[in-house]
Amino acid sequence: MTRCSLAVGRLAGAVLLLLGLATAAAAAPPGAGGMADNPLRKKLIEYGWDVPNIQFIHDHLSEMTRLPFDGIVYRLNGQDHAFDTHAWSVAAMDAQVDTLAGLDWGPFTDNFLCLYAANRDGMNWADDGQWEVISTNLQRLGAAARRAGCVGICFDPEPYGTNPWTVAAGTDAASFARQRDLARRRGAQFITALQQGQPQLKVLGLYQLAMFAGLANEADPGRRDQILASHNYALYLPFIDGMLDAVGPDTRLIDGNEMSYYYEGSLPYYRAFHTMRQGVLPLVSPGNRAAYRAHVDAGQALYVDQVLGLRAPATRFLSHFMEPADQRRWFAHNVYWALETSDEYVWCYSERMNWWTGKFMPGLDDAIRTARQELARPGTADVQIEPVLARARERMDLEIAKLLRQPEATLAGLPRGAQPPVLDGDLADAAWAVTPLDAFVAPAGGAAPGQATTVRVTYDAQNLYLAWRCADDAVDSLVVAGRNRDDEVWNGDTVELFISLGATAEPYVHFILNPGNAGWDGRSGGLIGDSSWDGAWQSATRRDVAGWTAEMAIPWADLGGAPAPGAVRRVNLCRQRILGGELSTWSTVVQGFIEPTHFGTWHFGPAAAPAR
Repeated sequence: MTRCSLAVGRLAGAVLLLLGLATAAAAAPPGAGGMADNPLRKKLIEYGWDVPNIQFIHDHLSEMTRLPFDGIVYRLNGQDHAFDTHAWSVAAMDAQVDTLAGLDWGPFTDNFLCLYAANRDGMNWADDGQWEVISTNLQRLGAAARRAGCVGICFDPEPYGTNPWTVAAGTDAASFARQRDLARRRGAQFITALQQGQPQLKVLGLYQLAMFAGLANEADPGRRDQILASHNYALYLPFIDGMLDAVGPDTRLIDGNEMSYYYEGSLPYYRAFHTMRQGVLPLVSPGNRAAYRAHVDAGQALYVDQVLGLRAPATRFLSHFMEPADQRRWFAHNVYWALETSDEYVWCYSERMNWWTGKFMPGLDDAIRTARQELARPGTADVQIEPVLARARERMDLEIAKLLRQPEATLAGLPRGAQPPVLDGDLADAAWAVTPLDAFVAPAGGAAPGQATTVRVTYDAQNLYLAWRCADDAVDSLVVAGRNRDDEVWNGDTVELFISLGATAEPYVHFILNPGNAGWDGRSGGLIGDSSWDGAWQSATRRDVAGWTAEMAIPWADLGGAPAPGAVRRVNLCRQRILGGELSTWSTVVQGFIEPTHFGTWHFGPAAAPAR
């Protein structure tokens, strides 16, 4: 399971990321119509890289149930991919379920079988034959869950491998509408098949409509569809709508709200509850809004690694600046507020620890008990976290300030009479005989980049020109994602430019280019920015045995007009190298590429010469 790569932090991926982070503006405590009043109904489900196999459960269940969970997520070996186009063996499923027969699950009253959205077999939304197989598999899985005493299915929609939810870049409105309708139809088949196997079904989706919350604030349906079509999960939203088309009378769909991994304080939990209860309703087709209200529950998520200082690098995560006791206190706080602001379910995720083998921080289980004590008897346990967070932020800010480099550069314009560079990937033009910018550095606290990046910049009255040299001693391993304008180029090797439209860091324009000369562009501003914006910039790339080069010519018209003498622009330049997961930037970043407060500064001298 891949979660939260630093490389996600960029405006291109931002359409996905910021849609998920945005919530409805109103933030009110949950009302009587939603959140369960009885705290004992709230349930905490464990699911992480420590997911136990069936034999381990059989051998160790009595020890497992001593931990303060209400259930676990586990998988059937070979029957856990939702879009598997090969028929599953009933005998193989029965053999696994029979291994668990007769076990005393004790407090583990709410277990789920895991189902991934991985599309390893080339599922085709339009292939009825494939979907007959898929539906049969899902019906069998529902029946297996019922036989195993599970309450339902945990559905992980993250695309491991080929993404089933995306559509090709440049897809026109009519084609997108057809694909959207197909995905909705398959969503109905998906839930129908599971319900046939288990009529009283619960589907714990690790994330559902809450991830599209920002999109719900777009009033224009046409504009909403335009944004959705370029989203990594373009077809997931109609798939969920299809599930609502066919949801059974006794089925519950739980939005697990994975974005709550990163919440600090109580307010984001309340906002998320409001979003899941009301804020996303504009995304549901009008005929399904009653079904949404009746069958969808608000859930929350916990990310243990996030609060225990188990993620790297240290400079990115507040928990690294806490003592262990404060980390446990933060975890107890998060458990409490996640349970308080859920209808029923909270799922607890971890990667670098193991609840079942005892490889977890001493007292972490007691932190859960503390939170549950406060939930059952308010005022009897301390789950306040604000002083802890404030102390940690102060320490973090002091440490990061020592690591930041926010450079400044004075750009030299093309000399009068000089020719603009020819965009061909060859950096021998006289125009590039300018002093390069400072060498790129790693994110704060990271190891120095293993491959150098050099950028030269010049300009005239019409254009800004950039020349990139990306050294690479494994050029044959470059990952080129996307071939056309506005493809998901950020999934491969790239160079990126952020440049403000004026003297302040925002608003800014964002350009991405890959080694195959496929580019992406977007503008910041508003709730989610504008990824549909297309500038008139031009580019060229070239590869050789020692790396690759890129040239860009960006009209000042794309950047709010040519800068006057003495003007400044806030800027950052970034490079992603997939091999080794290497990120580097001109101006130091902490969390990711989209950090306007950490942009460096360009100064412009006398008026540039006119282009010839």
